[in-house]
Amino acid sequence: MSKSRKRCRVALAVLCLVAVLFSVFWFVPYLRLHVLRVPENTKLLFPVPDEIVVHYGDLAITLNAMESAKIYAACLQLVPKIKDCVRDKEADVPQYTSENAFYWEFRYEHRYRYVGTLDTPTPFTSRSFTYDALVMSICSDYTLRITRANGGRMKHVDGKGELRLKTDTGFIYDLSSALEGIVMHHMLGGSEVALADENDAVKTDTFVQMPTKVVLCQNGEVVTLGQAEAEEVYGMLSAMAASYTVSLLPPIPHRSVWQSGQQIREVRDKILIGLLYNDNLYYEYQGESKTEEGASSMPVCEYYDERRYDAIYVEVLPLNSGLFHVAAMIGRDGRYGSFTSWHHTDYELAASLAAYMYIASAAD
Repeated sequence: MSKSRKRCRVALAVLCLVAVLFSVFWFVPYLRLHVLRVPENTKLLFPVPDEIVVHYGDLAITLNAMESAKIYAACLQLVPKIKDCVRDKEADVPQYTSENAFYWEFRYEHRYRYVGTLDTPTPFTSRSFTYDALVMSICSDYTLRITRANGGRMKHVDGKGELRLKTDTGFIYDLSSALEGIVMHHMLGGSEVALADENDAVKTDTFVQMPTKVVLCQNGEVVTLGQAEAEEVYGMLSAMAASYTVSLLPPIPHRSVWQSGQQIREVRDKILIGLLYNDNLYYEYQGESKTEEGASSMPVCEYYDERRYDAIYVEVLPLNSGLFHVAAMIGRDGRYGSFTSWHHTDYELAASLAAYMYIASAAD
């Protein structure tokens, strides 16, 4: 056999082998998507992510299955409510380098190519685009900013500038609240106790009742107090709730946990006492209202009338005057409101609680 014929046979054999391998890789979805990195076409704006990661400053939280399902469902609810797209051709690709940056990622194990459309006056995209992650954040005007990523490098969706979605603000608020609750949950060390079904709320006429457990939180670390310590802290907070008031005059003095409605205020370096309950409580104030119209303050217990909660977190801050500022927030199912100031002319309880908290924190 001539050398030329042998070369032809070898070349043909190699071509056949390549064809067979290519066929195997092409027709086996896993190999095609994960090895050849061929994008999978999708008309869904949000394909089911393989992983969701929420970022706040230098904190990166990989959501568990339950948290991921909650956030993904909230994003899906937004899609039918999208009203239009907002484009800014001059905007740079967001880098999220601020210490207060608050955003989340839908990460995928293989690449997607978006080939769908949105029925909006301003087109969502002028062409298809590929990605292995969708990076999203909520802007101050309650629009949803979407950026795509490939191999960790973020880009504008279709190269035409920043893209934001205008949708129902109620759904954006729900999504924001869910994300904020998850971040706060992790900042407080994931210290919630199991919550009963919301429809099975336990009615109570005592706002601060003996909790299932009492925790001390600082720097993301949580310490559960012993029975004697828990009863001591509960006694102090119960007395505060019975005698302190909440200011009603604008501006209401409080330190919001959230910044600008979205970003969460840094709380990891603060010292907090948490009263945690196994039950979802529904508080009904039984006393006679003594708060007159135009009053400057309201009793703490009356202020929290008809609230639902499974956690009460309290912070005591020393002031320059040598006095103490007491603030509390209530939470339910991992969602929290803002810190609300409690006021009283007698600061003995606040000083005692502050001393206990700081001594216990230093001991840990």
